[in-house]
Amino acid sequence: MKRFFLIAPLVLSFRLGLLAQSTPTELRIHPVDESGDPARISRAEIYLDLWGEGEKVSVPVDEAGVRVPLDRAWLCAARPASCEDPFVEGRLILRAEGYAPMVSRSFLWMESVETPGDSPQSSVDVRFLSGAWMHLERGESKELTVSLRRPVDRKLLSVDQTGAPVAGVGVRASLYFANSNHCGGTEGEELLDARSGPDGEITIPDADAEYAFDFEKEHYVLPNPENSAYPARLIRGLPEPVTVVPLRMLEKHPLHLQIAGSGDISGLALSACVVACPCGACCGQIGTSDVTGSINIEDFYPEGFERLTLVDRQGRPLWQSSPRPLDGNPVVIQLPAAPLVLSEPVPLERQR
Repeated sequence: MKRFFLIAPLVLSFRLGLLAQSTPTELRIHPVDESGDPARISRAEIYLDLWGEGEKVSVPVDEAGVRVPLDRAWLCAARPASCEDPFVEGRLILRAEGYAPMVSRSFLWMESVETPGDSPQSSVDVRFLSGAWMHLERGESKELTVSLRRPVDRKLLSVDQTGAPVAGVGVRASLYFANSNHCGGTEGEELLDARSGPDGEITIPDADAEYAFDFEKEHYVLPNPENSAYPARLIRGLPEPVTVVPLRMLEKHPLHLQIAGSGDISGLALSACVVACPCGACCGQIGTSDVTGSINIEDFYPEGFERLTLVDRQGRPLWQSSPRPLDGNPVVIQLPAAPLVLSEPVPLERQR
């Protein structure tokens, strides 16, 4: 969800909208099982997607179902600090004993906007992956029947470019709620953190919801990631018993550098900063020049790095390059007689 700075006219329109709204907007949900018989919700929550800190808020449950408030007045009472936030989104989370949890798609909250300058929204659409949905105008109260399902086995199958299974793939699976925090990290509820077996498969707890899958295997990425900042993250539902996840192995290209210069060329550190690292530790030392000024890294995957930096013993940059055009054998780095200041010292972390 995109965030923008608030502007005074937008805040004023919010206040006027709140004053004009008197009749609550409410969705009454009636759950049934797969046979159409009434089912009982044990817990219902709304996940409020707020900048930097999403929050789950419980909503009333009774024998007939769930009463879901959707108006701005309820938001102001439940989360006063976010009353005038014009970019609030929500998800409805339903749980019932013996059934797979059910989570709606993200929906724009009543009186919210997509972009600054838009008129605050006077309606809301609540949709589930199963296809159940309801449109409500401001002040309306409507009823929606949703079908819960018994959990079934769901599997992910990791394969390489040839279709062969990939063993040992780390998978962290979560119910996906949002990723609107500063670093774009997954906001959700972790379901599983495990590794695929020799057959490349891993069993995922069933949910009628969108999942966030974070994959981890050295030198492997998704071939077509949804977000270039997270090349090993996949957000989707699992409608089929087995979902195939293709992975691409990065190409290995040994790195050979030869440093030349009139000074001492031994003991110079080569630092590398990884690609797709929005927060946290992103750079670190991967090699050091020997007495001849050589740096040789046989197990090198250039696609995994954003840049290389050669630094002196005080951490000052002497040379920088993207790793991808370095296909010489070896690449000669000619150091000047006087040190050059290329930039600030190599950071160990991105700015937070």
